[in-house]
Amino acid sequence: MWSIPHRIKTRQLNLYTLETLNGLPLAGVYNARQLRAIIPHEGTKLATEELAHFKTSEELEELHDEENVGSVEVETGLGIVTRASL
Repeated sequence: MWSIPHRIKTRQLNLYTLETLNGLPLAGVYNARQLRAIIPHEGTKLATEELAHFKTSEELEELHDEENVGSVEVETGLGIVTRASL
């Protein structure tokens, strides 16, 4: 059985931290073997929300680059996944 969709927040090798589609972080880290990618069908609510999220993420990255704030890179918006129930 699979969970509801979540968004990847960060990645370190094959470990991922996740957040809800509303941006609330999930506790713990998840191995890549527990996750499966979701590709939303064009025109669905999930696809529309994901496009809006990526646009916002790109705008934040541009602002970050313009201000030269820090040198820490955090990968955000890496995709939507669902996780296996154990």
